[in-house]
Amino acid sequence: MGEVFLNFRDDPQLRVAIITGAGEKFFSAGWDLKAAAEGEAPDADFGRVDLRD
Repeated sequence: MGEVFLNFRDDPQLRVAIITGAGEKFFSAGWDLKAAAEGEAPDADFGRVDLRD
């Protein structure tokens, strides 16, 4: 999923990302602390507002 966000960030034609889920598991938009502790967190700041022309 981190790679998907990096691709979204780097594509100037994309403006909105809609994330949905289904099934038994849940999704949290918060930081993945386990991945961050293991050094697997994506190298990006997705909480930032980015305005594009």
